[in-house]
Amino acid sequence: GAGVWINRGAVIERGVSIEDEAWIGTDVLIGEGSVIGPGVRISEGSTIGPGAYIGSDVWIGAGSTVEAGVIVEAGTAIESGVLVKVSDWIEKCGACAIS
Repeated sequence: GAGVWINRGAVIERGVSIEDEAWIGTDVLIGEGSVIGPGVRISEGSTIGPGAYIGSDVWIGAGSTVEAGVIVEAGTAIESGVLVKVSDWIEKCGACAIS
């Protein structure tokens, strides 16, 4: 996408789609086939599992992990150091901030 910023040490695996105005921090890993929506901010040392979908304008704090296949809804804020699992997201969250 246009205006995408990818910092040093970030690893973007095959088949990843990164949309406009996304910002990828230092030492971030984005797994194969993931979709990163427009305006997303992924802070340093975070991991996005394969096949995850990160909606528009999501903020992911430093050192967080979004497991494979998780869908993070637009506008969500995920605190630093959080592990987001498919079961947690479906059962507990919807479109809210995770802490």
